[in-house]
Formats: sequence, C-alpha cells, structure tokens
Amino acid sequence: MALKSNENAYALLSDDELALIASSDKDALLALVVRHSGLVEKKARAMCVPPVEQEDLFQEGIIGLLDAVNAYRADKGAGFVTFANVCVKNKMLSVLSKRGKFVSLEDAENLPQSDETQESPESILLRKEQERAVLEKVSKELSSAEWEVLQLYLRGFSYNRIASELQTSVKATDNAMQRVRRKLRLVLKTDDKQ
Repeated sequence: MALKSNENAYALLSDDELALIASSDKDALLALVVRHSGLVEKKARAMCVPPVEQEDLFQEGIIGLLDAVNAYRADKGAGFVTFANVCVKNKMLSVLSKRGKFVSLEDAENLPQSDETQESPESILLRKEQERAVLEKVSKELSSAEWEVLQLYLRGFSYNRIASELQTSVKATDNAMQRVRRKLRLVLKTDDKQ
C-alpha cells in the first residue's frame, strides 16, 4: 500500500492533531506510534521486572499507546502526550500486576514521562526522515485484514465483536492482533538499530 501524497504533512502536525485524525487515517496513526515508540521502549526498560520480559512490556505499551489514540479527547484538558504516557504506564502496570509483579506507586511516578527534549533543527530533520521511512515500512507490512482488525480494536471493539463484524473467528481476530503487534515491534526495533 502506497503512502498518501500528504505524508510530509504528518511531520508538521502536533501529536494532538495527529491523535484526532488517527482513528480514520492509517498514516497518522503510524506516525504517532513511530514518534512515541522510544518513550514506550524507555518505560518498558524501566519497568521490567523478571520474569516479565521487556519485550512483553513493550508490546503492551504499544497497545496502551493505541488505546490512547482511541480514547483521546482534546476537550478533556490534557494533551495527547500526557494522556498517552498515562495509558502506556497503566497498561504496563496492569500486565505486571496480573503476573504478580508489583511496582510501587512511588516507583511508577519516577518513570520517564516524556522523551521530548530540545532538539536541534538537524536532529528534527533526521527524526522526521526516520519517521517517514518507518511509516513506509509499516504501511507495507500490515495487510488490509490486519488494518481492519486494528481499526476496530482502536474503536474499542472487543475481540468477539471484531470477529462478528468481520465474520471471522475470535481466534483469527486474536491472531491478526498478534501479527500487528509483532510487525510493529519488528519495524520499530529494526528502525532503532539503523
């Protein structure tokens, strides 16, 4: 699938603006995921408690980020970055508590909240070029079926409801979401190494 001709426009949009259009625009969603994958990675590293693997926390953090895109409302007073930080952290804390690994509230409050720093014009340009390259890779990786499942998931549908809407099984829906997670992780990890 080719990127839309306005792909460069995403680099000019704020996170809040991207979040508002991401539910209906695949490229806007991917731009947000790419922008914030570093933050999710930092949180996963900081919160990793054996035997929970950092990779598991990263995947759940990405799902938390996707949930944030789905639930974000600009009229509620918080910016997208603030809201996404809370969603990602809560998703990771939920995984840890389900596996019997608890992180104190004090420790959770000391986790990195944002990866925003003063950037030079050169680093901004480089980051935008990297975002565009990752966006292109992800666009090529997700099948139309995976994109449909992801869109319904982002709209808050349960796996059962997604399966019903797409006339498929719950297992097929779960498999599609697992592939989406895996593909996002691979593309984001590959991009970090370059």
